[in-house]
Amino acid sequence: MLADFRHWLETLRAPDEALPPAPPAADLFALVGSFAALRQEVNMQTRATRSAIEKVEKLAADAPAPEEQLKPLLKAILDAYDALAVAARNVEKQRDALGKTIDEWASLLAITVPPLPEVARGSDGAGKSGFWSRLSGVAAPGDLSAEREQLRRWRDDVAEKSAEAASRADALGRRLRGSLDGLVEGYTMSLNRIDRVLPLFGVEAIATAGGFDPETMEVVEVVPGEAGKVVEEVKRGYRWNGKLFREAKVKVAR
Repeated sequence: MLADFRHWLETLRAPDEALPPAPPAADLFALVGSFAALRQEVNMQTRATRSAIEKVEKLAADAPAPEEQLKPLLKAILDAYDALAVAARNVEKQRDALGKTIDEWASLLAITVPPLPEVARGSDGAGKSGFWSRLSGVAAPGDLSAEREQLRRWRDDVAEKSAEAASRADALGRRLRGSLDGLVEGYTMSLNRIDRVLPLFGVEAIATAGGFDPETMEVVEVVPGEAGKVVEEVKRGYRWNGKLFREAKVKVAR
């Protein structure tokens, strides 16, 4: 043990190789001040965080739900669908009415001009004179060949112009019906496009075929017929995500 102690003494460092000096004693006042400043900072951060959380919660509470945000858009889409459907029905009615009127015009214009009556003639080529001819001294019909030829030309001219007018009326009717058919087709394509979009938002049309359902339909007119049967759908109704969004307006038989 003494040998080990001697060896330890001999291997001691010189004074200049001593360990670094120990740090000065802690200043208790500075330590308490640092902790007080840290606590104050934590309190300020806590209040700021709490205030931010309260603002976010208030904004979240005041903001409308996703369904409420989407409702005006769906309403606008359905209103556009209703307007297009009404326009398409009106165009179809006008097409049928105008087509019928033009057909009537064509039938009226396509008149048939009767042929001129044949005049009886005697053996000498002269027409037989009647009582009025003998009494008044007017020439017999056989002497009116020039006038008959003029009447024949007038008849042929009337017949030709009548056929031409009827042909033009028929062509006009075909063009008009074709234009209205194209317009109805355009409306139908737009309606079909909306029908394809609505299911993407969870919207489905209410079926009105069959009996009247007071939970999903509203009666706008009562007409004679089989009691309780829906005769016509005036405006479509819809469900949104399984809930009633708009009642269907219908005509019901009584």
